[in-house]
Amino acid sequence: MGRAAEGNDGVAKLVKELGGSIGYVEFIYALRNQLNYGEVRNRNGEFVGASLVSIGIAAEKAMEMSDDLKVSLVDAPGPGAYPIASFTWFVLPERISDDSKGAAMKGFLNWMLGPGQTQAAALGYVALPQDVLKRERMAIGGMK
Repeated sequence: MGRAAEGNDGVAKLVKELGGSIGYVEFIYALRNQLNYGEVRNRNGEFVGASLVSIGIAAEKAMEMSDDLKVSLVDAPGPGAYPIASFTWFVLPERISDDSKGAAMKGFLNWMLGPGQTQAAALGYVALPQDVLKRERMAIGGMK
């Protein structure tokens, strides 16, 4: 019998509360709640645990296979790649009619791709690979 919980935080707390239970949460929530987590078999047949390194490998390998930023990290190829990882996405309009809002958005995104990357690991996230940063900066430059 299953139990429902709302969001990553709710699922993590419920899994911790109910010994012997299984759930799926974002990596940082497993860390924050000191949950045990298992290894998952990747495309190469390896059993890989979630870590900043294995998630970073998945990001790098997935991006090597695409010229587009719209890429999935799920089951990315390559030794050591964690198979159930994902980017976090922002969906923005190509054109922002209010110049001050557009400038603020570009400023925020450029901060995220610059100084913000240095804070990623401390928050349980992987800094973006250099190739992704380059592509993202180009996309921001094309915003109107």
